[in-house]
Amino acid sequence: MLFGVSCANLGAVRKFAKTSAATADYEEVVADYVGSPRRLLRYQPEDQQDALKKSYETRKAQQPRLKAVQQVLVGYMDALGDLAADEVPGIDDEVDAFSKALDGAGFIGDGDQKVGKETATAATAIAKLLGRAILDGWRQAKLKKMVEEGDKPLQTAVAGLKGLLGKDLRASLENESVAVQKPFKAWTAAATSSNDPDGAPPVARILLDEHLEAVRARQRRLESYLQVLDAIAEGHAELVTNIERLDRDEVTKKLDGYTKNLKATYAAMDALTKQ
Repeated sequence: MLFGVSCANLGAVRKFAKTSAATADYEEVVADYVGSPRRLLRYQPEDQQDALKKSYETRKAQQPRLKAVQQVLVGYMDALGDLAADEVPGIDDEVDAFSKALDGAGFIGDGDQKVGKETATAATAIAKLLGRAILDGWRQAKLKKMVEEGDKPLQTAVAGLKGLLGKDLRASLENESVAVQKPFKAWTAAATSSNDPDGAPPVARILLDEHLEAVRARQRRLESYLQVLDAIAEGHAELVTNIERLDRDEVTKKLDGYTKNLKATYAAMDALTKQ
């Protein structure tokens, strides 16, 4: 047992950790990030095609590392839930895959290379911590060690993911929204100038709405995932702050609050994915 706290009293920790793992495991947002330059190819003029193709290839090359950072976060929270339930983490094959994807990774993302390098390094540290927990058969008595050693790299990795997606993907989706509108507006203007107000313009509006709704769905997925990352980082910080007081009602209520928010956000993301 941990500090005299029974397994039952760590139920809130387990629920928060397992819910965090489930909601962080959202590969659609990575696919949106990678695919955005390729989608833009359909709308941008010829003189921008080469730059977009290069951007797509760069992001495609980054995809395994980006997914590895995401999956390390998932694996860590899943293992934390196992420890809270006094179970040995059982994701050793996955940890090996994470480590191989991150091995030698310079950085991830299109922006600040220093931040990208720090993100990859933090994810590697989490993967190594997971490896030790699995190899040494950690259980509930090691929960404090896991949380305290894992917090700094977790906060860094989460901040890196938020920076990458919140800046690069958000900008890409905004560019998509603008680019999508140009051909349809040009089509409508041409039809209007040709004295065809009842033919092409209504069709253009319908098609434009469909294309824009697809972009908006990706934007909503992104914003929901950023909320997930915030909740995971804040909830984990709460664990560190209250690691010696996990049996107190006020701590349980806070963790339950994070769990509830994560479940609601996940439901919203799931609905968007099925659209």
